[in-house]
Amino acid sequence: MRPRTAPIEPGEARGGVPQAVVLEAIDRFVQLLARMGTTPRELKDAIAKACERHAQAFEGRKARYLLETQAAHILTLWFSEPMYVDQHGAPIPLPARGPGPSIEALTSRLGDSLPTPEVIRYLLQANALGRRGSKYIPQKRDALFQGPGVTGRYQNLLPLLGLLSTLLHNSSPHEDARNWFEARAYNPKFPRRARAQFAGRIGRLSLDFLETFDADMHRAERTAKPGEPTVHIGIGVYQYEEPVTGGTGQERGSARKRRSRKHK
Repeated sequence: MRPRTAPIEPGEARGGVPQAVVLEAIDRFVQLLARMGTTPRELKDAIAKACERHAQAFEGRKARYLLETQAAHILTLWFSEPMYVDQHGAPIPLPARGPGPSIEALTSRLGDSLPTPEVIRYLLQANALGRRGSKYIPQKRDALFQGPGVTGRYQNLLPLLGLLSTLLHNSSPHEDARNWFEARAYNPKFPRRARAQFAGRIGRLSLDFLETFDADMHRAERTAKPGEPTVHIGIGVYQYEEPVTGGTGQERGSARKRRSRKHK
């Protein structure tokens, strides 16, 4: 039988502090490595060395977990709730404050005291919100910052938690009738010049895919009865790259040219 542990609630920040989420991610990662035969001493040594290598990354980071986690759900409600869409299903412009429909009313539905100005500022900075007169209108359905300059994004831990949860579930005996879905597409010799175009295609197709299932999950959420048991469920799509050892094709080509010039 699969051991049962207290479930983590990744959508709740424990008073705005993401420590519980961090500890849960570490716990799941350790479990997974232990099943692969890694010893406690090896884990301790590896973690200590990693902390030393990345010491600067621990400085000056402010947790924005509560805001980032719930800003995305605000947009889901805005795109899905009948009161917040027009006759064509498009989100309507909203004032900042008021009993509803308003951004303040959306925020209050999440059960946490998020300051409305802070939510609006975050969504504007994420390019997820635009102005229309004195009101605001969504520009897209996701509310994540893009680019290497953004730090402290604890929402990044949520896909990690989900992935680790799936790997743990599928690598151990369990009572469920089937494994949780897990699949990937991989190519070891993808040309670097094609990465940008490929990444754009991934983004377009994946957002359409995720928006469909986001709407499905929200419709199911609305059917939940008071007191009915619920679970956190999610679907993730991500792109990854692994470093290539032994030099790139470009480097090898340059070496061949240098050798040719020497022989002339």
